[in-house]
Amino acid sequence: MDRKKLLQEFFAEARKRELLGLATYGPFEPTKDTRILSIEMQEEAVDVLNYSRFLLRKHPHLREKTEGIKRLTFALYYELRKLEKVELELTRNQGGGN
Repeated sequence: MDRKKLLQEFFAEARKRELLGLATYGPFEPTKDTRILSIEMQEEAVDVLNYSRFLLRKHPHLREKTEGIKRLTFALYYELRKLEKVELELTRNQGGGN
């Protein structure tokens, strides 16, 4: 697998989804957005964990791969929890957020 090409595809897919969101929700306006985005990211990480469990149930022979995904997802979730604390503090200091 060509990692450079895969990285380009990854960012191209992210851009495509961003444009779909733009068409649906309009432009992102940081000063008006009240979401805690690190929590949104944590929810997405939990979705990845659940999808990996579903994949394992569907294809039990992929246990080693799905276990690796679970470990990576937990590492991401752990970092996002730390980021949440920082984001909440920034939000408090700015007088906004949920």
